[in-house]
Amino acid sequence: MTFNTLAFLFFFAIIYLLYRKLGHHRQNWLLLAASYMFYSFWDWRFLSLLIISTLANFYFGLRIYE
Repeated sequence: MTFNTLAFLFFFAIIYLLYRKLGHHRQNWLLLAASYMFYSFWDWRFLSLLIISTLANFYFGLRIYE
């Protein structure tokens, strides 16, 4: 899926409507899940790399905050 397709327009519209309905904490989780879905449409094999990178950044961000 690329940005200039009709599938992306539907994907964006659904995510946007869900985003507007949810509270702040759930909005963050929705955007995380939606970004994983978007990147997995391109090539699902790189999804594990993205998840590992997310977890590492979250962990180091907590460590910096301490």
